[in-house]
Amino acid sequence: MRLLTALLITAFTTASALSEQVKEFKFEPTLHTKNCGNFKLLEFKCDNVDPPQGNIREVCYHENRDLMVLMLSRTGGGYCYCGLGAAMVNEFLDSTEMERFYKSKIKGRFRCRHR
Repeated sequence: MRLLTALLITAFTTASALSEQVKEFKFEPTLHTKNCGNFKLLEFKCDNVDPPQGNIREVCYHENRDLMVLMLSRTGGGYCYCGLGAAMVNEFLDSTEMERFYKSKIKGRFRCRHR
């Protein structure tokens, strides 16, 4: 009987500790990029491009960091660009030909040197 009581107490204590760990676990959606690592998605303002224009399906922007992430359809990943400024990001979002705008004004420029 003592052994059974000891096992039940141990099991209860372990379950309680595990329950506390689960309560502390916080799921934070992540924005994955191919060239800058991962970021907390909740820090970004993201706009779906519907229907996708060319390869571009979503544009996410972090104003404080001046960092834009393009989520692409074909690669399934994101690419980040730094130093564009909010005005250019808005111009890009308002563009009727985002793929052309991207290729002529963004691609190959605004590389992120750090996060």
